[in-house]
Amino acid sequence: MLFLSKDVSSIIFIAISSLLISLAVVYYPAGLPVLLAVFFVCVLGALVLKNPLWFFYFLALSKINLDSVKLYHYGSRGPDLKYALSLDGLTTVILLSGTLFYFIRHRAGSRLFGYPAVKPFILFLLICLFGLGFSPERMIGLRHFINYLNYFLIYLFCFILLDSPEKNRKMICAILFSSLVPLWVGFYQAARPAVNIFTPGYNRIYALTPHPNAYAYYLVAIAMFILTWLFYYKPLRVVLPLFILFIAVIISLLLTYTRGAWLAMALGIAVFMLILRDRLKQRPVLMLILTLGGGALILYFILSLRGLERISAFSDVKSDSLWTRVLLWRVYFKEFVKHPLIGQGLASCNLISQKNIGYLYEPHNDYLKLLVESGIFALCAYLGIIFSLLKFLFYKYKNYFSRPESILAAGAVSVIFCFALGQSMDNLFNADTVFSYFWFFIGVSCAFLKTSEVK
Repeated sequence: MLFLSKDVSSIIFIAISSLLISLAVVYYPAGLPVLLAVFFVCVLGALVLKNPLWFFYFLALSKINLDSVKLYHYGSRGPDLKYALSLDGLTTVILLSGTLFYFIRHRAGSRLFGYPAVKPFILFLLICLFGLGFSPERMIGLRHFINYLNYFLIYLFCFILLDSPEKNRKMICAILFSSLVPLWVGFYQAARPAVNIFTPGYNRIYALTPHPNAYAYYLVAIAMFILTWLFYYKPLRVVLPLFILFIAVIISLLLTYTRGAWLAMALGIAVFMLILRDRLKQRPVLMLILTLGGGALILYFILSLRGLERISAFSDVKSDSLWTRVLLWRVYFKEFVKHPLIGQGLASCNLISQKNIGYLYEPHNDYLKLLVESGIFALCAYLGIIFSLLKFLFYKYKNYFSRPESILAAGAVSVIFCFALGQSMDNLFNADTVFSYFWFFIGVSCAFLKTSEVK
């Protein structure tokens, strides 16, 4: 599949490459990062024109790592608000450009509304775009809107490009392999603890993400993804490496010391087991190994000194981050009441926190963030996306009840519950390199179910 015909795409690629190389020569004093950016854009630009599916595989494989590669820092607006050019940012630009080429070439707009949750998603984007018009921080608001649009495009192109089980299986492999580098870096951080700036007294691993909380929710998405395919596939040659990877992910999740992610993971597993309570009886050996192995691992961690201290910290009203969140929610809710219908504009939370708290502190609640910045209509549209997805997945689960695909529907439902809880306690909208994997999971699951229609 091509975005454009061979001749046209070649001409465009040559023109873009020539322009970028010329700019690199002119701005060479900026140094190696500019040349690296030019090379990166040229290679990915060629890939997205020649074979968008492989670009999509690359995106799933590497997105969790790309934001850590900062090519250039071009400004700062306070200690918590910095601007930088990263490989992830360049990839997002290429994704947006490739989408434009695709819709121009294939006139695919008429097919959009045939996919589940697309209508409320488009409504959500339009409401947020309206909020961008009166944003007090236009550039930051634009970055947030691009994040929302990026999630939509990932979800959408799962349907458009993954139109066969074989393509879906390759995407599954790309998502699973994306965890290898973060896991290795995380274990390295655990083995060689440095000065911890996140939670004093704890060596919280964060891999290549900006914060342990973000890394923890990425691990939740990957763990639920692995768990789903563990029960979907039966051959030992597939189940064994998946089980090993699952244990490694769970250990890493524990080492992030992110309690909200622990709760989200527990909820996801409970929902998964509840939905499939009859089907799981057919895999008693796997159930026994997961229950004993995972239970022993978690019990050991909880009973260890550090794990127990982290859990018991909930009771410390004065210093624990949970109670800090409650105070934050009170501040932001008062701001929501001032403009409940349309909000105060995208990125307004930044100014609100600086005004009321003295420094940048996000709400740690994505639902409250939507209420404050875009109003109650934006929250209703977002909840409409979630309900539409659940409706589609439960319908497929019912249709596939006696088939293995029901496991996939149950896994997707479970990860929705995981992140629904996580978004009530953390800032996942802003962690685009992490939250993108939620949409990869949902997109792949829905596309797989759609390409395996019951005849």
